[in-house]
Amino acid sequence: MDDTQRANVGTGSYEDEWDLIKVLREEAAEMKECFTRYSFQTISISVAALGVILSTQLTKPTVGWISVPLVLLVLAVMRIGIYKFTGAHRLYGFQLHLARLKHIKDDALEFRRELMLGINWEEAMRAWRVVQSTIFRTLYSVQPTKTIRFIGSTPTLKPEYKQDQSESNTWFRVSSLIDNDASFYAGSYMRTMFSILISIIGVSLLLLFVMVGQEIANVWPTIETAYQSFGAGKLDLTSFLWDLKYPIFTALVAAGFAVASIRRVLQITARRHMLEDGVHSIHSCAIAWQLVTIAHFRALRDLGADNAGNGMSSLSGYSRALSEQAVDLATFLHPKSSIYTWLEPKNPA
Repeated sequence: MDDTQRANVGTGSYEDEWDLIKVLREEAAEMKECFTRYSFQTISISVAALGVILSTQLTKPTVGWISVPLVLLVLAVMRIGIYKFTGAHRLYGFQLHLARLKHIKDDALEFRRELMLGINWEEAMRAWRVVQSTIFRTLYSVQPTKTIRFIGSTPTLKPEYKQDQSESNTWFRVSSLIDNDASFYAGSYMRTMFSILISIIGVSLLLLFVMVGQEIANVWPTIETAYQSFGAGKLDLTSFLWDLKYPIFTALVAAGFAVASIRRVLQITARRHMLEDGVHSIHSCAIAWQLVTIAHFRALRDLGADNAGNGMSSLSGYSRALSEQAVDLATFLHPKSSIYTWLEPKNPA
């Protein structure tokens, strides 16, 4: 979707709603195709790199260092996949939101249906970045990472939402809303592709530690001699450690890199789960779009607009008014509350 198309979303410049849906689905498909292309390119590069390591590591142990940039590449592609699918789900969720809106009866709407259906795309995205971000921070715990950005942090659902399984508090998890005898299947594409990429990371780290083992084997005679000297009380510890400086350095770097890589994989996997059955799933994005749209028009009304979105003299203060709506919404996300109560019309159209 080019800039002209994106700017026209929600302005009435399309012939009909199906034109809008087509544009949104095309952009979402482009995002998914981008990840697929990067993934297969990365797999091809990885197979070639691992082949070089396996064929030469026996005679040249240091070739194992190739595993480091290889792991970084795979992690970057996995992270790109999270970004791309998050964006795609946001677009698919918007389409689902438009479809769901048609099923709500007129007297249950706070704002006119045409107004909510006709919201400008960039205006909607402006509100999304405040409201949806607030929703995410309310539901999930994310520890800030100010030391090593590469390690990242793993978002986890807050305990109160794990314990409270009422429908109003698990609206963002489809699997918890369906009947016990039914099942929910989110698809297996991302899980399969990520499994392949994680396998490449696992093999790469294994070869990195094979290199560490080779370095230790090369200095094993020195270790045996030092052991004998230690038994005789003649060990020169400084000289011994200096002789082992490279194996020790290699082992420490490999261990630290492996821990950081595994933690990064866990963090990315947690975000994949949110795409399948969490706050970033298509189902959840559709509900979030409804919340975002209501918050947007309530913010405009706080600035003097009527229920048709007209009558304001200025948009000054919109960001603060929108953030106040987001904070108010967050109070209804907590256990013993309900987002559906927040959605009830305060001043019906």
